[in-house]
Amino acid sequence: ASSLTTLAPFSYSMDRDGNLRGSHSERAESVADKNSLTNLALIHNVIGGNFNKEEVSALLNSKSARSNAVSNIVKLLDANGYDGVNIDFENIPPTDREVLTAFMQELYKTLNPKGYRVTISMPAKNKDAATSAWSGAFDYYEIGKNVDQVMLMTYDEHVPGGAPGPIASYSWVESVIKYASTQIPKKKVLIGIPGYGYDWNVKTNEAKAVTYSKAISNASKYKVEPKFDSASKGMTYSYEVDGVKHEVWFENADTLKAKLNLVRNYGIGGIAIWRLGLEDQNYWTVIKDRLLDS
Repeated sequence: ASSLTTLAPFSYSMDRDGNLRGSHSERAESVADKNSLTNLALIHNVIGGNFNKEEVSALLNSKSARSNAVSNIVKLLDANGYDGVNIDFENIPPTDREVLTAFMQELYKTLNPKGYRVTISMPAKNKDAATSAWSGAFDYYEIGKNVDQVMLMTYDEHVPGGAPGPIASYSWVESVIKYASTQIPKKKVLIGIPGYGYDWNVKTNEAKAVTYSKAISNASKYKVEPKFDSASKGMTYSYEVDGVKHEVWFENADTLKAKLNLVRNYGIGGIAIWRLGLEDQNYWTVIKDRLLDS
């Protein structure tokens, strides 16, 4: 807790009518209260196990649904003592760019005067590609004017179904920071830090997510030594099982140190970790030494 400033429990989903489903995390509230941490209500569009494109698009394209959403968020924050909100809408059609911006403007206009923090999680990109299926809906410049902080999801550079590679290479993260810094006030920008990795079947490109501890235990199991890849500043190793080659990429305290250098060099606001419990426990010492005490 002494290495954290903010919690955002992944607790609430929002449907096309602006209605919320979920439950308040009393555990998170207790930890936040005891340690003087900011506690944000995270609101997502996961319905049926996936970030639901149809539901979020319908919500954003209805002015009455957006108004209902803002009203329900205010009621939620008031009722549960949250300090603010994190909007984590993903898989938004790029054609909804203007209405997403409108929603964030409406939300900020209502919450800011009440003293609530407004934050948003946004896909990482190093240029504005308005037609991109994943990131096109997010207008960094306009959204940046209507939030207190942005959490850039600088992870999943390589994903299951594609070729193996680093979760968040140094050069890619740097390129995202460079672009974001031209669009959003630097102190509002947080980069996403992954606590996990992927284990790829090289033949099929299928991959499974692994925690830091799982990545380490698998390396021990197959008697291989993880290596720090100097080019990407990521951790990696390979092994074979039943004649099938596997390639693993993951993050640890050393990869974190490299990213914290970027935070310092570019003067941005800090980091946001996805997610607590997956990470190398040495993260916390590194964060204290290189971020909080710097």
